[in-house]
Amino acid sequence: MKTNFTKSLALGLLCIPMSQLALAQSESISFDDVSIPEAAASISKSVEIIPDEMVDYSFESGGVTFRGSQAYWGNFSGFDCSRGTDSLDGSYANDISVIAAIGYEESENYAVAYVQQRFPDAVQHTHPIGIRLNTDSTQELVGTYFTNTTLTYRYILDNLANITSYQVIVKGYTEGEMVSDSVVFDLASISDTDTMLVRDWTFVSFEALGAVDSITFEAFSDDITTYTPFYFAFDEIIIKDIPPTSVETAVRNSLKVLLSPNPASHYLDIKAEDARDLQFKIYNIQGQLMQYGQLHQGRISLHHLSAGNYFIHLEDVGTRKEAMLKFVKL
Repeated sequence: MKTNFTKSLALGLLCIPMSQLALAQSESISFDDVSIPEAAASISKSVEIIPDEMVDYSFESGGVTFRGSQAYWGNFSGFDCSRGTDSLDGSYANDISVIAAIGYEESENYAVAYVQQRFPDAVQHTHPIGIRLNTDSTQELVGTYFTNTTLTYRYILDNLANITSYQVIVKGYTEGEMVSDSVVFDLASISDTDTMLVRDWTFVSFEALGAVDSITFEAFSDDITTYTPFYFAFDEIIIKDIPPTSVETAVRNSLKVLLSPNPASHYLDIKAEDARDLQFKIYNIQGQLMQYGQLHQGRISLHHLSAGNYFIHLEDVGTRKEAMLKFVKL
């Protein structure tokens, strides 16, 4: 069973008040909460087939709705929640199993997706399918775990002469507007000297997308034929809370602070209202204490820090007022 809350920051942030520690927690869409009928291997396989019709269905995990359609010929499109374990059958009769034969961390359930080709002009690309996340501006995507389905894995393995790349592309949206960055992951990469086909559950970071409320999935294959089965599987979508960058909402008895520059290269200037004796602690994104001390003349040198995202905790010894801010070291 997969955990719904990760505590990767907890050990490193023991000295930070619990009101702030709660902001460092993550939650996940694990698909363990999806109830698949006992007689079926997936949600789509539990749908009653109607001759000459596509039957729509949906399922929910972590408060997020996933939609798909079951075709009268037996295959699904969109999303499906599966517990298939067949890693040998590479036929379309086994369109809901993963080559790993089990979910991430040996869980029973996982998600499978099928995205349709852009016929007739761009058959190497697919149309997108998407989900709306129950997130807001205080949360951002951490990532998910991808692997190949048995069908796609076996197809590529049998057609190495025709394919050099099979990718899944994830795009993020906020209020309908696409963010500038996207995430591209190679499920297969073939060259004259190397063949890479993803077989195990592999983590892919979504942090480049930032705080988004929706994501879409697409796929690309440079298959010289038009027969690529555009399936992929994912499990454990991780979402984390973003520690506040505004000190007004950081902690109780907030300390009013102006932090500049941000991003910073060599130093941080700190201006705190009515504070005379400030102590600071700087943590990396994993919650490890990297630097601490007494603030002198309102400036902190950053030359010991490598480039990345950090959090600074400030406390006025006299008033016990505190603030937590996020900054970027260039």
